[in-house]
Amino acid sequence: LYDLNRRLSDAEAERIGREAEVKLIEGRAYDSLPGVASNPLILALKGQQAEAEARYAEVAAQFKPGYPAVEQLGAQVRELRRRMALETQHAVAAIQSAYLASVDRERERRQRMEEQKAETLRFKDAAVQYTILHRETDANRQLYESVLQRMKEIGVAAAVQASNVSVIDPAAAPQV
Repeated sequence: LYDLNRRLSDAEAERIGREAEVKLIEGRAYDSLPGVASNPLILALKGQQAEAEARYAEVAAQFKPGYPAVEQLGAQVRELRRRMALETQHAVAAIQSAYLASVDRERERRQRMEEQKAETLRFKDAAVQYTILHRETDANRQLYESVLQRMKEIGVAAAVQASNVSVIDPAAAPQV
């Protein structure tokens, strides 16, 4: 029961942590999520996007919008943004999946905890009933031994024959 209680507490703590991440997702604060902020692929894509945007800004400042280099860098920036959004969505989906798994794990552990509590209470009730029956058995055994002892005493007393004859005067020898 103690171990189940500890594991339930761990599951609750995990669920609460995952729930905080889900709230960040609901608020669309993806960059605040540890799973997104520390994702090496997303970090690499951000670096590539920053470089591509810087090059695009340089080329766009020198050439008009229809120029092939400007169009190529623009497409590259859009592709990097799309890939970054896709990877962010994968990370968000993983976080949401982990949250649902932690909710299920907590529910399962809570159910096992309740089952264990019920079983413990059944054992406690059985122990109380056992104690009552054990005391009754001891009392009945003592009563039986007392009755048996009394019957032995009565048996011994019955074996001794009591006579209703008593000496009134002692006998004297005849005098001749």
